[in-house]
Amino acid sequence: AYALKNVGLGYYYQGKYVETLDYWEQSLKMFEELKDDIGIANLLNNIAAIYVNQGDDTRGLEYGLRSLKLSEKAGDKLRILSALNTIGTIYFNKKDTADKVKALSYMISALPLCEAIGNKDALGIISENIGEIYLTINQPEKALPYLERSIQALGDAANSSVAYNSIGKLYLRKGDYNQALSYHSKALSIAEKA
Repeated sequence: AYALKNVGLGYYYQGKYVETLDYWEQSLKMFEELKDDIGIANLLNNIAAIYVNQGDDTRGLEYGLRSLKLSEKAGDKLRILSALNTIGTIYFNKKDTADKVKALSYMISALPLCEAIGNKDALGIISENIGEIYLTINQPEKALPYLERSIQALGDAANSSVAYNSIGKLYLRKGDYNQALSYHSKALSIAEKA
């Protein structure tokens, strides 16, 4: 089951999603035969990510919610965190503001899990996602603390360029062009090093 999962992962990193899905479905079937809820939850969430990448939000949500349910049953904080992030991302990608607000609830509930398991990368990325959602629904005053939290968690890692860029957009909207330029320049500098 793990070997099939890892072969699929190799294809995933190459962007070969058809092959990835084939191996992950085989792996999922084996985890189901083994009655390994953690393995099943992991594969369900991975498959959800494939569907999200392909624009099939309905199937992505179906797999993500199944993963969340199993992860909660098993009490696996990492799997719960992963499923919450996937589901939140699906809702964030939708156009309706109500869906974006729903995305916030999933993302915000993931933050304590990031801290509980000590995953700074996840804390940074999810905080950035929350900030980006607040910017999208035109609540910049709520966005800034999350974007700053993202930068604090990620430091100058490549992923932090997104948060710096978002803060730049925030200052641009306010008409503070010097601050906007400063943050956009920092984002560019980090991205160029990555």
